Amino acid sequence: MGTWGTKILEDDAALDAYGEYIDQYNLGATPEQIRQRFEEKSLFRDRVIIDNTPFWLGLALAQWECGALDDDVLAIVQQTFDEDLEQEIWEADYPARKKILARLLKKLAVPTKKPRKRVKPRLYSVPFRTGDCLAFRHADGNYGAAVCVSADREKTRYAGAILVTTRISQPNKPTLAEVAASHVMIKEWFTSSPPEAAVEVHVVHDQKSALEAQQLEVIGRLEITRSFGETLYGQSFGWNVELYGNLQFPWEREHSDSPLKFRLPIAQFITRRDDEWGKLGEIFAQHMQKQDRELGLKTQAEFVQRWTQLSAGDNRSLAIAFLVDYVGVEQSRVETWVDCIVRNQRQHERDLKQAT
Repeated sequence: MGTWGTKILEDDAALDAYGEYIDQYNLGATPEQIRQRFEEKSLFRDRVIIDNTPFWLGLALAQWECGALDDDVLAIVQQTFDEDLEQEIWEADYPARKKILARLLKKLAVPTKKPRKRVKPRLYSVPFRTGDCLAFRHADGNYGAAVCVSADREKTRYAGAILVTTRISQPNKPTLAEVAASHVMIKEWFTSSPPEAAVEVHVVHDQKSALEAQQLEVIGRLEITRSFGETLYGQSFGWNVELYGNLQFPWEREHSDSPLKFRLPIAQFITRRDDEWGKLGEIFAQHMQKQDRELGLKTQAEFVQRWTQLSAGDNRSLAIAFLVDYVGVEQSRVETWVDCIVRNQRQHERDLKQAT
């Protein structure tokens, strides 16, 4: 994800939310149907606002352009402005950003007189399946490999696949056995944040990205027995999976005196654990997948129940550390999601109690 300016759509997260809404609108979905699909996103469903304001701003702009701005989405934009939720992120540039927010709120305050016309988009699909092992070339000519742990097979405007990049770098094309015995690439060159696994959602969205995806060669298939929640990982509109190795391996050579902080076997990362800890990780990953509100409430309740049991007493840090390893993302993001899920479940329980 990245930001390249202070305008609302000069941010990947804002552009993703805006683009997804407009695409569904162009496909003929009603505002109610589009909202229902957004409810499948844990970020939307759990009302994760802190550190995710661009998502809400992009969504609000898309709804307004289609003549369907929801009151609760507008309220989040107003909260972002009133409580200066982006001040820490923008720092010295915040005055300029706040002017942009003020102009957005002024626009949203008056319904548009001319809602967007629908334009039918082209649809795409991912050219491989869950479990496929994919060979590619690093910048130095060596072969690398990635594992597809989840893939959209149906045609859609944005067809996504979650790819896990391995540490393979060798002159010969890797075999399936070599991929199975490999380790997950850990991003340690990105020194501004803690190391995390090289896992990303790659998207086919136009002819160029469709051709890029087709350049990855399927060399075999592994069984994926656990869930992966797409909301947990960054999103790329390209298929340059070699990027991680092109950054990580030179960094390791320059820091040869600093041993890798941890190693994560592919076989372990793609396999479900059947003990109580594994069940906690699995329900967490499932909750971070796209799902309807009813299923979201079910996974939310189950996660909180297991979390309460396993994080009791002084075990919170242990439980957080387990989830970090299980999903492969850095600690602060895991803590944010866990706190949001618990908070929303408690609020849901209070709402049910008041209703009765």
